[in-house]
Amino acid sequence: MARKGADASRLTVTGDVIVTRVSDHYHVSRSQGPGKPFIPIEVVNDRADAIARACQLATGTHRVFLYAQSGTAGCIEIDCTKPD
Repeated sequence: MARKGADASRLTVTGDVIVTRVSDHYHVSRSQGPGKPFIPIEVVNDRADAIARACQLATGTHRVFLYAQSGTAGCIEIDCTKPD
């Protein structure tokens, strides 16, 4: 399901979707490309729901990345083609 990676801000291309845990919520955002800030889309309370929503938004060749906690450099790439 997931592949550990480095910093999503360096790995993403325009259109990739990022899920970031912030306190008790998960922020779903879209990438503008390497090194650029993410565009906020919505806030979701549940991690599974946030990942499912991100996978819905990541159509075509776009990918989904998960930050388990905001402010950390490490992220996980989520494989939306495989169930948990």
